[in-house]
Amino acid sequence: MCIEATEGQERIIDNPKPACLLKGFGDSSVDLEIRFWIRDPQNGIANIKSEVLLRVWDLFAANGIEIPFPQRDLHLRSVAPDARALIEGTDTNDE
Repeated sequence: MCIEATEGQERIIDNPKPACLLKGFGDSSVDLEIRFWIRDPQNGIANIKSEVLLRVWDLFAANGIEIPFPQRDLHLRSVAPDARALIEGTDTNDE
């Protein structure tokens, strides 16, 4: 899908062909790098990178690929009474 994201972009040249490299694995990620050549770098690089990455995002979504976000468990040892009331949905002024 990453190579597909480069297809149809006028600024990207066909030779050499775009490539996608697997760079590594993170805690909650697969680290990919998309490489491609453009015919007019004088017109900016960030804008074509953004276009390709937004297309990757759309292709991932269309194919049911989700990006995982880290989930953390939070253990509270002590909580102030006002904070406990907010957490439990009670009011400390109810007497």
